[in-house]
Amino acid sequence: MAKTHPPQMNGSPLHCVYTQDSVASLLDSNFTLAVFTFNGQTFNGQTESAGAGVSSQNDDPRLVNTGLARKDGCGTNEVWRSEKPVVSGTDDGVNWSENGELLFCAVEITESNYDGCTAASEAGYTKILTFLAQKNFPHIVRMWNYLADINNDENGLERYKAFCSGRYNAFTQRYTEDQFPAACAIGHYGGALVIYLIASKVPGTHYENPDQISAYQYPPTYGVRSPSFARATVKSFADTTYIYVSGTASIKGHKTLHAGDVGRQLDVTFDNIDRLLLSIAGKERISGTLNFDILKIYVRDPSDVDFVKSIASKHYQESQFQILLGDICRSDLGVEIEGMCVIASDNVDGVSTDDEKDLP
Repeated sequence: MAKTHPPQMNGSPLHCVYTQDSVASLLDSNFTLAVFTFNGQTFNGQTESAGAGVSSQNDDPRLVNTGLARKDGCGTNEVWRSEKPVVSGTDDGVNWSENGELLFCAVEITESNYDGCTAASEAGYTKILTFLAQKNFPHIVRMWNYLADINNDENGLERYKAFCSGRYNAFTQRYTEDQFPAACAIGHYGGALVIYLIASKVPGTHYENPDQISAYQYPPTYGVRSPSFARATVKSFADTTYIYVSGTASIKGHKTLHAGDVGRQLDVTFDNIDRLLLSIAGKERISGTLNFDILKIYVRDPSDVDFVKSIASKHYQESQFQILLGDICRSDLGVEIEGMCVIASDNVDGVSTDDEKDLP
Protein backbone atom coordinates (compact mmCIF):
# COMPACT_ATOMS: atom_id res chain seq x y z
CA MET A 1 0.00 0.00 0.00
CA ALA A 2 1.44 3.31 -1.05
CA LYS A 3 2.10 6.02 1.55
CA THR A 4 0.35 8.78 -0.36
CA HIS A 5 -0.56 12.23 0.89
CA PRO A 6 -3.95 12.61 2.60
CA PRO A 7 -6.77 14.06 0.46
CA GLN A 8 -7.90 17.64 1.05
CA MET A 9 -11.02 17.09 3.17
CA ASN A 10 -11.30 20.19 5.37
CA GLY A 11 -11.40 18.23 8.61
CA SER A 12 -13.94 15.65 7.45
CA PRO A 13 -13.02 12.10 8.59
CA LEU A 14 -14.65 10.54 5.52
CA HIS A 15 -15.21 11.70 1.94
CA CYS A 16 -17.25 9.60 -0.50
CA VAL A 17 -17.03 10.14 -4.26
CA TYR A 18 -17.72 8.42 -7.57
CA THR A 19 -14.72 8.20 -9.85
CA GLN A 20 -13.48 6.73 -13.11
CA ASP A 21 -10.14 5.89 -11.47
CA SER A 22 -9.22 2.22 -11.53
CA VAL A 23 -9.67 -0.02 -8.50
CA ALA A 24 -5.92 -0.63 -8.39
CA SER A 25 -5.10 3.08 -8.27
CA LEU A 26 -7.72 3.74 -5.60
CA LEU A 27 -6.42 0.97 -3.39
CA ASP A 28 -2.84 2.13 -3.84
CA SER A 29 -3.21 4.56 -0.94
CA ASN A 30 -3.29 4.16 2.80
CA PHE A 31 -5.86 6.96 2.94
CA THR A 32 -8.49 4.84 1.16
CA LEU A 33 -11.01 3.35 3.58
CA ALA A 34 -13.02 1.33 1.02
CA VAL A 35 -13.69 0.89 -2.71
CA PHE A 36 -16.90 -0.44 -4.31
CA THR A 37 -17.48 -1.78 -7.81
CA PHE A 38 -20.76 -2.02 -9.72
CA ASN A 39 -20.17 -4.57 -12.45
CA GLY A 40 -22.81 -7.16 -11.58
CA GLN A 41 -20.35 -9.40 -9.76
CA THR A 42 -19.79 -10.20 -6.11
CA PHE A 43 -16.54 -11.79 -5.03
CA ASN A 44 -15.83 -14.12 -7.95
CA GLY A 45 -16.91 -17.22 -6.12
CA GLN A 46 -14.95 -16.64 -2.93
CA THR A 47 -16.64 -17.84 0.27
CA GLU A 48 -16.82 -16.02 3.56
CA SER A 49 -13.97 -18.15 4.91
CA ALA A 50 -11.68 -16.27 2.54
CA GLY A 51 -13.05 -12.92 3.67
CA ALA A 52 -15.43 -10.51 2.00
CA GLY A 53 -14.08 -8.35 -0.76
CA VAL A 54 -11.52 -10.93 -1.90
CA SER A 55 -11.36 -11.37 -5.63
CA SER A 56 -9.12 -13.32 -7.97
CA GLN A 57 -7.49 -10.05 -9.02
CA ASN A 58 -7.06 -8.34 -5.67
CA ASP A 59 -7.04 -9.59 -2.09
CA ASP A 60 -7.31 -6.14 -0.51
CA PRO A 61 -9.90 -6.24 2.32
CA ARG A 62 -11.06 -2.71 1.45
CA LEU A 63 -12.53 -3.84 -1.89
CA VAL A 64 -16.21 -4.79 -2.20
CA ASN A 65 -17.73 -6.05 -5.44
CA THR A 66 -21.37 -5.30 -4.69
CA GLY A 67 -23.11 -7.51 -7.25
CA LEU A 68 -25.03 -4.44 -8.45
CA ALA A 69 -24.74 -3.28 -12.05
CA ARG A 70 -24.81 -0.02 -13.93
CA LYS A 71 -26.75 -0.03 -17.17
CA ASP A 72 -23.51 0.62 -19.05
CA GLY A 73 -21.65 -2.13 -17.18
CA CYS A 74 -18.24 -1.40 -15.67
CA GLY A 75 -17.09 2.16 -15.21
CA THR A 76 -17.62 4.37 -12.21
CA ASN A 77 -16.33 3.13 -8.87
CA GLU A 78 -17.17 4.48 -5.42
CA VAL A 79 -14.34 5.35 -3.04
CA TRP A 80 -14.38 6.29 0.64
CA ARG A 81 -11.36 8.48 1.41
CA SER A 82 -10.03 9.13 4.89
CA GLU A 83 -8.25 12.21 6.21
CA LYS A 84 -6.12 9.92 8.40
CA PRO A 85 -4.01 6.88 7.49
CA VAL A 86 -6.00 3.65 7.36
CA VAL A 87 -5.17 0.21 8.76
CA SER A 88 -6.97 -2.85 7.43
CA GLY A 89 -7.19 -6.61 7.69
CA THR A 90 -9.37 -9.71 7.65
CA ASP A 91 -10.51 -11.41 10.88
CA ASP A 92 -12.68 -14.54 10.87
CA GLY A 93 -14.10 -13.76 7.44
CA VAL A 94 -14.76 -10.08 8.20
CA ASN A 95 -12.89 -7.63 5.99
CA TRP A 96 -12.26 -4.32 7.68
CA SER A 97 -10.43 -1.00 7.66
CA GLU A 98 -10.43 1.90 10.13
CA ASN A 99 -8.95 5.33 10.71
CA GLY A 100 -9.45 5.68 14.46
CA GLU A 101 -12.81 7.42 14.10
CA LEU A 102 -14.71 5.20 11.68
CA LEU A 103 -14.59 1.50 10.96
CA PHE A 104 -15.65 -0.08 7.67
CA CYS A 105 -16.34 -3.80 7.52
CA ALA A 106 -17.84 -6.24 5.03
CA VAL A 107 -18.77 -9.90 4.77
CA GLU A 108 -19.84 -12.13 1.95
CA ILE A 109 -22.05 -15.03 2.93
CA THR A 110 -22.42 -18.05 0.64
CA GLU A 111 -26.04 -18.96 1.28
CA SER A 112 -25.67 -22.58 0.21
CA ASN A 113 -23.65 -23.11 3.40
CA TYR A 114 -26.78 -22.34 5.45
CA ASP A 115 -30.36 -23.52 5.71
CA GLY A 116 -31.93 -20.63 3.82
CA CYS A 117 -31.67 -16.86 3.74
CA THR A 118 -32.79 -16.35 7.34
CA ALA A 119 -29.96 -18.48 8.70
CA ALA A 120 -27.43 -16.88 6.34
CA SER A 121 -28.48 -13.36 7.32
CA GLU A 122 -28.41 -14.14 11.02
CA ALA A 123 -24.97 -15.75 10.72
CA GLY A 124 -23.58 -12.79 8.78
CA TYR A 125 -24.84 -10.19 11.22
CA THR A 126 -23.89 -12.20 14.28
CA LYS A 127 -20.36 -12.38 12.92
CA ILE A 128 -20.28 -8.65 12.19
CA LEU A 129 -21.71 -7.57 15.55
CA THR A 130 -19.26 -9.79 17.42
CA PHE A 131 -16.41 -8.27 15.43
CA LEU A 132 -17.58 -4.69 16.05
CA ALA A 133 -17.69 -5.31 19.79
CA GLN A 134 -14.20 -6.78 19.74
CA LYS A 135 -12.84 -3.77 17.82
CA ASN A 136 -14.63 -1.31 20.16
CA PHE A 137 -16.71 0.17 17.32
CA PRO A 138 -20.09 -1.12 18.54
CA HIS A 139 -22.38 1.49 16.96
CA ILE A 140 -23.49 0.96 13.36
CA VAL A 141 -24.02 4.27 11.56
CA ARG A 142 -25.09 2.94 8.15
CA MET A 143 -25.39 -0.51 6.56
CA TRP A 144 -25.90 -1.82 3.03
CA ASN A 145 -27.30 -5.25 2.12
CA TYR A 146 -27.33 -6.80 -1.36
CA LEU A 147 -28.74 -10.26 -2.04
CA ALA A 148 -29.87 -12.26 -5.04
CA ASP A 149 -33.52 -12.93 -5.91
CA ILE A 150 -34.78 -10.60 -3.19
CA ASN A 151 -38.46 -10.89 -4.22
CA ASN A 152 -38.44 -14.64 -4.91
CA ASP A 153 -40.11 -17.22 -2.73
CA GLU A 154 -37.96 -19.44 -0.50
CA ASN A 155 -39.70 -22.17 1.50
CA GLY A 156 -42.98 -20.27 1.38
CA LEU A 157 -41.48 -16.91 2.39
CA GLU A 158 -40.23 -14.02 0.26
CA ARG A 159 -36.45 -13.85 0.49
CA TYR A 160 -36.44 -10.23 1.64
CA LYS A 161 -38.72 -11.16 4.54
CA ALA A 162 -36.45 -14.12 5.33
CA PHE A 163 -33.42 -11.81 5.31
CA CYS A 164 -35.18 -9.38 7.66
CA SER A 165 -35.92 -12.21 10.11
CA GLY A 166 -32.28 -13.23 10.25
CA ARG A 167 -31.02 -9.68 10.71
CA TYR A 168 -33.63 -9.04 13.41
CA ASN A 169 -32.60 -12.19 15.28
CA ALA A 170 -28.98 -11.01 15.35
CA PHE A 171 -29.75 -7.37 16.11
CA THR A 172 -32.02 -7.97 19.05
CA GLN A 173 -29.25 -9.81 20.86
CA ARG A 174 -27.46 -6.45 21.19
CA TYR A 175 -29.77 -3.58 20.20
CA THR A 176 -33.20 -2.22 20.98
CA GLU A 177 -35.41 -1.01 18.13
CA ASP A 178 -34.56 2.65 18.71
CA GLN A 179 -30.89 1.78 18.09
CA PHE A 180 -31.44 0.37 14.60
CA PRO A 181 -29.34 2.39 12.08
CA ALA A 182 -29.94 3.67 8.56
CA ALA A 183 -29.88 0.92 5.93
CA CYS A 184 -31.00 -0.39 2.57
CA ALA A 185 -31.53 -3.85 1.09
CA ILE A 186 -31.44 -4.34 -2.69
CA GLY A 187 -31.54 -7.36 -4.95
CA HIS A 188 -28.31 -7.76 -6.91
CA TYR A 189 -27.16 -9.91 -9.82
CA GLY A 190 -24.40 -11.79 -8.02
CA GLY A 191 -24.74 -14.97 -6.01
CA ALA A 192 -23.71 -14.19 -2.45
CA LEU A 193 -25.25 -12.14 0.35
CA VAL A 194 -23.13 -8.99 0.60
CA ILE A 195 -23.24 -6.93 3.80
CA TYR A 196 -21.10 -3.88 4.47
CA LEU A 197 -21.34 -1.03 6.93
CA ILE A 198 -19.68 1.83 8.70
CA ALA A 199 -19.48 1.97 12.49
CA SER A 200 -18.23 4.31 15.20
CA LYS A 201 -17.24 4.31 18.86
CA VAL A 202 -19.99 6.76 19.82
CA PRO A 203 -23.60 6.33 18.62
CA GLY A 204 -25.27 8.56 16.13
CA THR A 205 -28.87 9.77 16.34
CA HIS A 206 -31.53 7.83 14.44
CA TYR A 207 -34.53 9.53 12.85
CA GLU A 208 -37.90 8.52 11.45
CA ASN A 209 -40.02 10.10 8.71
CA PRO A 210 -43.17 11.83 10.00
CA ASP A 211 -45.04 10.55 6.92
CA GLN A 212 -44.02 6.90 7.35
CA ILE A 213 -44.52 4.26 10.00
CA SER A 214 -41.16 3.16 11.39
CA ALA A 215 -40.05 0.10 9.44
CA TYR A 216 -39.55 -1.87 12.66
CA GLN A 217 -43.23 -1.23 13.51
CA TYR A 218 -44.69 -2.50 10.22
CA PRO A 219 -47.69 -4.85 10.55
CA PRO A 220 -47.17 -8.63 10.11
CA THR A 221 -48.15 -8.34 6.43
CA TYR A 222 -44.52 -7.38 5.75
CA GLY A 223 -42.97 -10.39 7.44
CA VAL A 224 -42.65 -12.32 10.67
CA ARG A 225 -39.99 -9.80 11.71
CA SER A 226 -40.21 -6.21 10.52
CA PRO A 227 -37.27 -4.59 8.70
CA SER A 228 -34.65 -3.45 11.24
CA PHE A 229 -33.59 0.04 10.23
CA ALA A 230 -34.15 3.75 10.85
CA ARG A 231 -35.10 6.19 8.09
CA ALA A 232 -31.88 8.15 8.67
CA THR A 233 -28.89 8.36 11.00
CA VAL A 234 -27.05 11.57 11.92
CA LYS A 235 -23.44 11.31 13.08
CA SER A 236 -21.23 14.22 14.12
CA PHE A 237 -17.51 14.55 14.66
CA ALA A 238 -15.45 17.58 15.65
CA ASP A 239 -15.74 19.37 12.32
CA THR A 240 -18.34 17.51 10.28
CA THR A 241 -21.88 16.15 10.55
CA TYR A 242 -23.16 13.39 8.30
CA ILE A 243 -26.78 12.60 7.51
CA TYR A 244 -27.19 9.08 6.13
CA VAL A 245 -30.60 8.65 4.49
CA SER A 246 -31.82 5.08 4.20
CA GLY A 247 -33.19 3.56 1.04
CA THR A 248 -36.41 5.51 0.46
CA ALA A 249 -39.27 4.66 -1.87
CA SER A 250 -42.91 5.41 -2.69
CA ILE A 251 -44.33 4.45 0.70
CA LYS A 252 -46.64 6.51 2.90
CA GLY A 253 -47.54 5.11 6.28
CA HIS A 254 -46.60 1.53 5.46
CA LYS A 255 -48.32 1.20 2.08
CA THR A 256 -46.83 1.31 -1.41
CA LEU A 257 -48.24 4.06 -3.60
CA HIS A 258 -48.56 4.14 -7.43
CA ALA A 259 -47.51 0.58 -8.25
CA GLY A 260 -46.44 0.38 -11.90
CA ASP A 261 -45.96 4.14 -12.30
CA VAL A 262 -42.29 5.01 -11.84
CA GLY A 263 -42.86 8.73 -12.41
CA ARG A 264 -45.39 9.05 -9.62
CA GLN A 265 -43.30 6.80 -7.39
CA LEU A 266 -40.39 9.18 -7.91
CA ASP A 267 -42.57 12.11 -6.82
CA VAL A 268 -43.50 10.35 -3.58
CA THR A 269 -39.89 9.31 -2.98
CA PHE A 270 -38.63 12.87 -3.43
CA ASP A 271 -41.33 14.11 -1.07
CA ASN A 272 -40.44 11.50 1.56
CA ILE A 273 -36.77 12.46 1.45
CA ASP A 274 -37.53 16.19 1.52
CA ARG A 275 -39.87 15.72 4.49
CA LEU A 276 -37.29 13.63 6.34
CA LEU A 277 -34.49 16.14 5.81
CA LEU A 278 -36.74 19.02 6.82
CA SER A 279 -37.62 17.21 10.04
CA ILE A 280 -33.97 16.46 10.79
CA ALA A 281 -32.90 20.03 10.04
CA GLY A 282 -35.49 21.35 12.48
CA LYS A 283 -34.63 18.95 15.29
CA GLU A 284 -30.87 19.34 14.86
CA ARG A 285 -31.11 23.11 14.27
CA ILE A 286 -29.18 22.90 11.01
CA SER A 287 -28.75 26.17 9.18
CA GLY A 288 -28.61 26.47 5.40
CA THR A 289 -29.92 24.23 2.63
CA LEU A 290 -29.40 20.49 2.86
CA ASN A 291 -28.00 19.02 -0.36
CA PHE A 292 -26.86 15.47 -0.92
CA ASP A 293 -23.15 15.00 -1.51
CA ILE A 294 -23.64 11.53 -2.93
CA LEU A 295 -26.69 9.51 -4.01
CA LYS A 296 -27.50 6.02 -5.21
CA ILE A 297 -30.66 5.53 -7.22
CA TYR A 298 -31.73 1.92 -7.60
CA VAL A 299 -33.96 1.10 -10.59
CA ARG A 300 -35.69 -2.23 -11.14
CA ASP A 301 -36.47 -2.07 -14.88
CA PRO A 302 -33.58 -1.12 -17.22
CA SER A 303 -36.08 0.55 -19.56
CA ASP A 304 -36.83 3.13 -16.81
CA VAL A 305 -33.21 4.22 -16.34
CA ASP A 306 -33.12 7.11 -18.82
CA PHE A 307 -36.41 8.51 -17.54
CA VAL A 308 -35.35 8.26 -13.90
CA LYS A 309 -31.99 9.86 -14.71
CA SER A 310 -33.62 12.84 -16.44
CA ILE A 311 -36.00 13.51 -13.52
CA ALA A 312 -33.38 12.97 -10.82
CA SER A 313 -30.92 15.27 -12.60
CA LYS A 314 -33.39 18.12 -12.24
CA HIS A 315 -34.31 17.36 -8.62
CA TYR A 316 -30.72 16.79 -7.44
CA GLN A 317 -28.80 19.31 -9.53
CA GLU A 318 -26.18 19.90 -6.83
CA SER A 319 -25.49 16.22 -6.10
CA GLN A 320 -23.37 13.51 -7.63
CA PHE A 321 -25.36 10.34 -8.15
CA GLN A 322 -25.33 7.13 -10.07
CA ILE A 323 -28.14 4.86 -11.14
CA LEU A 324 -27.77 1.17 -10.36
CA LEU A 325 -29.86 -1.72 -11.61
CA GLY A 326 -31.32 -3.76 -8.80
CA ASP A 327 -34.55 -5.20 -7.46
CA ILE A 328 -36.31 -3.15 -4.78
CA CYS A 329 -37.36 -4.87 -1.54
CA ARG A 330 -41.05 -4.79 -2.53
CA SER A 331 -42.04 -6.22 -5.91
CA ASP A 332 -44.46 -3.32 -6.53
CA LEU A 333 -41.70 -0.72 -6.18
CA GLY A 334 -39.70 0.35 -9.23
CA VAL A 335 -37.22 2.81 -7.72
CA GLU A 336 -35.45 3.54 -4.44
CA ILE A 337 -33.08 6.38 -3.45
CA GLU A 338 -30.51 6.71 -0.68
CA GLY A 339 -27.76 9.21 0.03
CA MET A 340 -25.50 11.15 2.35
CA CYS A 341 -25.36 14.83 3.28
CA VAL A 342 -22.15 16.31 4.71
CA ILE A 343 -22.43 19.50 6.77
CA ALA A 344 -19.84 21.64 8.48
CA SER A 345 -20.53 21.27 12.20
CA ASP A 346 -20.51 25.03 12.75
CA ASN A 347 -23.86 24.94 10.91
CA VAL A 348 -25.28 22.37 13.33
CA ASP A 349 -26.35 23.19 16.88
CA GLY A 350 -28.12 20.04 18.00
CA VAL A 351 -25.98 16.97 17.21
CA SER A 352 -22.43 17.25 18.47
CA THR A 353 -21.59 16.31 22.04
CA ASP A 354 -18.37 16.69 23.98
CA ASP A 355 -17.86 12.92 23.82
CA GLU A 356 -18.16 12.93 20.06
CA LYS A 357 -15.74 15.81 19.71
CA ASP A 358 -13.19 13.90 21.77
CA LEU A 359 -13.13 10.80 19.59
CA PRO A 360 -9.56 9.50 19.25
